[in-house]
Amino acid sequence: MLNQRQRSHNQRLLIASNLATLPLLTSFGGVDASILQLYAMDILGLGEHEIGLVIGLSSLVIPLQLLGIHLVKRWGNKQTLIIGFILLFCLLPLMLVIPMLHRRNATLGFAFLCATIMCMHLVHNATNGVALQPMVRESTRPDERGWFFTKMRLTVNGFNLIFFAILSMTLSARMELQEYTWIILTLMIYCAFGVGTIYPYKSPVDAGLPLQSGRSLWHEIFKPFADKHYRLLMIIMTVGLLSSLPLFVTYLSLGPRLNANHISWLMTLNMGGTLTGLLIWGRLIDRLGFKRVIHDTLLLSVIMGPLWLLVQPMTLPGWPHLPLIVLGLIAAFTGFLQSGLKIALLIGVHNTVTRQTAVAALAFFNTGGMVLNSLLIIGVGFYLSHTLETGKIVLGAITIDSYQILCLFSALSCLLSAMLCRYKQSPA
Repeated sequence: MLNQRQRSHNQRLLIASNLATLPLLTSFGGVDASILQLYAMDILGLGEHEIGLVIGLSSLVIPLQLLGIHLVKRWGNKQTLIIGFILLFCLLPLMLVIPMLHRRNATLGFAFLCATIMCMHLVHNATNGVALQPMVRESTRPDERGWFFTKMRLTVNGFNLIFFAILSMTLSARMELQEYTWIILTLMIYCAFGVGTIYPYKSPVDAGLPLQSGRSLWHEIFKPFADKHYRLLMIIMTVGLLSSLPLFVTYLSLGPRLNANHISWLMTLNMGGTLTGLLIWGRLIDRLGFKRVIHDTLLLSVIMGPLWLLVQPMTLPGWPHLPLIVLGLIAAFTGFLQSGLKIALLIGVHNTVTRQTAVAALAFFNTGGMVLNSLLIIGVGFYLSHTLETGKIVLGAITIDSYQILCLFSALSCLLSAMLCRYKQSPA
């Protein structure tokens, strides 16, 4: 059992070791894949279809993240995380070799790019994606995890904003290979920094028992589902993804046909709501318990349904900007509620599972979320491509398009989930 001083020391190390995680992820297709998109367009000259294929490849290796359970059981959390940083340090320079290969043979260069991106995803998901959360669990008490996640996410997002602000001021109109080289060197330095930062980490149990067979691995993966509270959290996570405005930017462009300036403004409001939520929800979770926060955020999400009815193609007299104002409220409020729901669900898993099932439960929760999110994006994209122009319901002066129908269904799902959460007993 760690004392307060050791826990505080570990928490500082965990935050520092994840400082540049978001820029690193964007370099190989994670988060918004902004660095990878610039690299693919400006340096390799790839088209939209090829870029979409490269980014979409990450979904193929998501299930392999569960192999990280085997690594953690064999080597422990800290060693697994260090191995992940070292492997990424070795893989990053390959991104500088690909342009030379692509100029000689475009097909071979593109295949090598896809293979490199998939390897980087696999390494990150099977090391950091599995080992980090158990380390957080053993370095925090249940009544301080909310504030810890708040500090970590604010720090990581703050560094990400500074990193891309500097990048926007230093990059030319098109990214050049020399500029990209400096980005890769910076990320390699971060990987080395991550190894040095996490090495002093102290764990009460930093080595797991090796798994003897594939059968025992599957037993480890599905063992957490014997807990009804864990199953409930997985169900609520699925509902939460549906209420997170999937393909919101695509809808704004193709549905209401907003210009880039208006869409950027709405995305800024969404980010502002998210950061505000991070400042508030972490403390509330520590005071009220994760179950209460999950219930309240789901219940407040129900309000989003009726608000969508005010987003109409025909504006009211004297209120020409009402649809845009309502969309701004929806974007900001959704970001605010989603930040609280995500932290509360994660802390719910931490506080619900036992030490024996923590590694598998947290890994499957993370993996399941990524798989469900990928499937949701594909499903919503297919749904909108066939219904956005034709699938409209007209009720007098109110027109409801297919995306609004989806959001109304999401609000109903949130209401049912809030009722389920309210009447199911679970530890807080």
